[in-house]
Amino acid sequence: MIQKNLTGTGVSGLAAQAISGIVIDAIVATGSTQATATLISSDTSVFSVVAPGTGAIFGQGSENDQYTIINSGANALLIYPPVGGTIGGGSVNSPFSLPANGTLSVLYLANLTIHINNDISTLSMPSGSSLIGHIASGAGAIARTAQGKLRDVVSADDYVTPQAAIDTGAGLIKFSTKIYILTTALVVSAGQRLVGDGIGKTFLLQTSATADGVYFNFPTYIPGGGLSDLSIMTGASTYLTGTGSTGAGIRLVQANGNFSCDRFEVAGFATGIHVKNCYYAKFNNFQVLYARDYGIRLASPSGGASSAGIFFRDAKVSNFGFAGDNTASIGMLIEQSGGDFLSALDFTSFNKGIVIKPQSGDFVVYLFMLQVLSDASTDDGITIDSSLSGIAALEFSQCWSAFSTNGHGVRFIGAAIDGVQWIGGRIRENGKHGIFAEGGSNLSFVGAQIARNSKLTTNTYDGAYIGAAVSSIQFVGGRSGNFASGLGHSQANGVQVQVGFTGSMTFTGIDLSNPGAGKSGLANNSSIIPAMVNCLPLFSGYNPPRNNLLAYTTVGTVLAATTTYMGANANQANEFSTFVVVGIAGSVTRMYVASTGAPGVGETFTYTLRKNQADTALSATISGAASVSEETFGAITFSKNDTIAVKLTTSAAAAVEAHRLVIEYSA
Repeated sequence: MIQKNLTGTGVSGLAAQAISGIVIDAIVATGSTQATATLISSDTSVFSVVAPGTGAIFGQGSENDQYTIINSGANALLIYPPVGGTIGGGSVNSPFSLPANGTLSVLYLANLTIHINNDISTLSMPSGSSLIGHIASGAGAIARTAQGKLRDVVSADDYVTPQAAIDTGAGLIKFSTKIYILTTALVVSAGQRLVGDGIGKTFLLQTSATADGVYFNFPTYIPGGGLSDLSIMTGASTYLTGTGSTGAGIRLVQANGNFSCDRFEVAGFATGIHVKNCYYAKFNNFQVLYARDYGIRLASPSGGASSAGIFFRDAKVSNFGFAGDNTASIGMLIEQSGGDFLSALDFTSFNKGIVIKPQSGDFVVYLFMLQVLSDASTDDGITIDSSLSGIAALEFSQCWSAFSTNGHGVRFIGAAIDGVQWIGGRIRENGKHGIFAEGGSNLSFVGAQIARNSKLTTNTYDGAYIGAAVSSIQFVGGRSGNFASGLGHSQANGVQVQVGFTGSMTFTGIDLSNPGAGKSGLANNSSIIPAMVNCLPLFSGYNPPRNNLLAYTTVGTVLAATTTYMGANANQANEFSTFVVVGIAGSVTRMYVASTGAPGVGETFTYTLRKNQADTALSATISGAASVSEETFGAITFSKNDTIAVKLTTSAAAAVEAHRLVIEYSA
């Protein structure tokens, strides 16, 4: 256009061309080195064919010479300075890379020194940032281009889809404050991290009815990666209260150390978080809402692998307000564990709160829970089920299982449970039993507060029900009864032991006061006598027998054909002068008698235990010429305020002897 205008004013064609410059287009870039690159021979050169690695080279110029290079090819064009020269402040003989669709304007400062003109038209090109320099402040900073600096963090907004940004392989993918519409899962196969602007600000909205939200599918055990400050939703809009996708909000496979998901939320997926075949992955400060199947699932491993060292901390996992199908939902399903840690988690309003159920061939061992709550389940709050495989070494500290509508607080199923310790915490106001132990061994409850269960039907279910298949169980401290609640319903027995129980049970310092009306603190229907120490109530037979030896004697000898009543210091003809009033309920289990000599052939000394001034079935007899002592056993029970006495009867011609007697009283 400039040349045409000039000739139109009478300037010759050659002069006009000299003024406006020569333009050559459809140039083909060649070579792969400075020596073989295409020579730039016109003022404006348009390269239309640019194969990968090919280039162009400037010849020696004069000061103030100007050239324009346009790359309309499909690949970056390598532009070399003259041999021995520089371009754009680069190293000697080093090329400048002009991106596809880029434009470069240069000025010769000397015959070998070429300056890049960063005019507005050049800088506005997609490659313009590569022409702007950048250097950080401070010693040791290095020169970079603005393009290199900007590409330190890959933004999802710079790509057609977020998946394209992830596929760059960048270590960090930044998401801004907006809603990103997904039609398939975002698949992360390397240790990359997805970072948003915050919960409720950056949304990944999955519109597919079957896809996951984010799928970390590591082909091998890769360390690192994760996400933070994101809301992962499903459905037509955010915070759908039903089920928008049958997939998982976050699915994690084969993470291996330093993987973490922090400050995030998931809502509307059938499964909130699904973890399989992982080591030392961490999930912190999050919430999962409206999960039809599982809020969190530690899935059974595959391929001979396992999971261990998984951390879940500071989270709310809730189906409160869920508008979908809640009939089979589980707050957390643990199918395998080799040392996992749960802390400060609240599972609310699922059909079942927490289910620990290893699959065949898998195990759940070394699982530690601290301040984990299972609230308002329809069915059982916490289920520990070994019907398919073994469970061992579980610890619940300061945990809570309460307000289940139709289920138990904590339920043990199967014989392959060994070593579950519940320390402190609450098991209260559940629909049925607080603790329902159908099987297991080495079950221990230390300082647990078990209160007002049997909410479904008052005074029907117990604080703890110990089934016949339980091998061993102990309660240390704590309480089981109807206390610390303004609700009107009552649990029945504090602890009930099923008929047929043959294991061991120990009660130390537990308060079993305040059972339901007509019920007991301990309803022991088995034939096993529990080991009990310092339990309450004191006077209802819950504590171990305290054996007391009561000694009786006569003053001097007793004549033949005599009935007398032995006392602590002397014998008396009147029973009232010798009997003892019982202060604590118990029983006489043994009586040992002795005399200073035998009664004689055909003669007897007979000692009879008396209760409330009447003979009992417990008696001992010394007879004949040789016997001088006799021990007898029995079980004569006494209540508080009953009287105990011993009657001595000598036969008609018995020898005149002195007598001693000891009875053993267990209270």
